[in-house]
Amino acid sequence: MNVPGKVLFFGGYSVLELGHISLSLAVVDDEGNGVTATVEEADADVLISRQFGIMQKIDSPELIRKNIVASAFFLARLYLESKGFSDTHVVSLTNSPIFGIEHKSGLGSSAAAPVAVVKSLFSADGMDNYAHSETIHKLSQYSGAAFTNKIGSGFDVATCAAGHTIVYKRFNPSSIILPSDFKNMTETTTKVLFSIERPWPDILTRIISMPSKYGLLFFNIEGGKTSTVSNVRTVGEWKRQHPTGYIELMERQNAHETEAIGRLLDGDNDGLRRYTHAAREIHRKLQGLVAQSYPGLDPIEPELLTKLIEFGETIHGIVVGRCPGAGGWDALAFLIERDLFDKSSIDAIVAKAKEYDLVLKHLPLRLL
Repeated sequence: MNVPGKVLFFGGYSVLELGHISLSLAVVDDEGNGVTATVEEADADVLISRQFGIMQKIDSPELIRKNIVASAFFLARLYLESKGFSDTHVVSLTNSPIFGIEHKSGLGSSAAAPVAVVKSLFSADGMDNYAHSETIHKLSQYSGAAFTNKIGSGFDVATCAAGHTIVYKRFNPSSIILPSDFKNMTETTTKVLFSIERPWPDILTRIISMPSKYGLLFFNIEGGKTSTVSNVRTVGEWKRQHPTGYIELMERQNAHETEAIGRLLDGDNDGLRRYTHAAREIHRKLQGLVAQSYPGLDPIEPELLTKLIEFGETIHGIVVGRCPGAGGWDALAFLIERDLFDKSSIDAIVAKAKEYDLVLKHLPLRLL
C-alpha cells in the first residue's frame, strides 16, 4: 500500500472556510514512493513505524490520543470489527526520504501514514479500497480529529486518501462527532459509526488530471521552520477579532484561486500567473494586518521568499511560484513546464537563495 504526500498550492487559510476551493497536489518521490504500508496476519494487532516512534500492540483506546497512526489503526479496527471482521494484523510503515529524516519536509506524512494504515487494514480484510474509498477517507479524517481533539480542513488527508491531485472543499466540522471519553467503547463505537455512515454534504473531493505539460519544482528551506498550527491559530485569533475583514479577504482569495485553478487546468500560463499573484497579494496583506496585533506571527510569505519567487518566475520554463500551504519558512514551490525547463535552473535558484543566506534543498517530486 503506497500513499502520496501533498502540496497545497492553492487554498492556504482559505480552505478552512466552508465552500472555498483549494488545489492540493499529490506527490511521490522520483521512484513513485510516499508512505508505504505492509500488512500481514498475526496473533495480535501490532503497528510498527520508526518515523512515528511506535512498535507495539494496538490494544488500548488510550493510544488514540498518544499517536496519530495508532489512532488510525485503533479506530479502523473498531469500525471493521463492527462489520464482523475479527482478524488481527501487523502493519509496518516506511516513509520515503522526501518526508524528511531529521526534520519534516511539510509534505504531509502525518496525513499519509494514517491513510496508509486504514487502507492496508481494509485491504487485509478483503475490503476493496476503491469500493470503500469514501469510508476510508472519513475514517482517516476521524482518526486525525480524534488524535488532535480538533477538526482541521482535512485537505491533506483527502489528498492522501484519493491518491491523486484534487480540487477540494472542506467538510463541515459538525460532520465529525467525537466521544467525551474514548475509554467508553460503547460511546466511541456509536459516535464513530454515526459520523462515518452519514452523508457529509459540504465536502468536495474531485480528482483532477493536471495538464501533462506541468511539473512541480519543490525546495525545502534548511534551518527554516514555521509552525502551521501556531500560524493558523494566530490567524484564527485575528479572525475572531476582525470577522468582517477576514471574511472579505478570504472571499477575495477564493475568487482569485478559483480563477487560477481554472486557468491551470486550461493550460493558460499567463492567466495562472496573474491570478496566483493576486492571491499571494491577499496573503501578504493578511500577514501585515495580523502582525499588527500579533508581532510574533511568522510571515506567510517572507520578503526574501517573495524575492526568490520573483527571480524564479524570470527563468524560462518556470510558470509560477508559491509559499505553499500556510506559508512561512518551510518550503518554496514552483509549477514548471516540463519541456521548457532546464535542470540547471535549480542551481540558479539555489545560488540566488545563498545571496539571501538561505539554503535550499531540492526535493525531486512526481505529481500524481
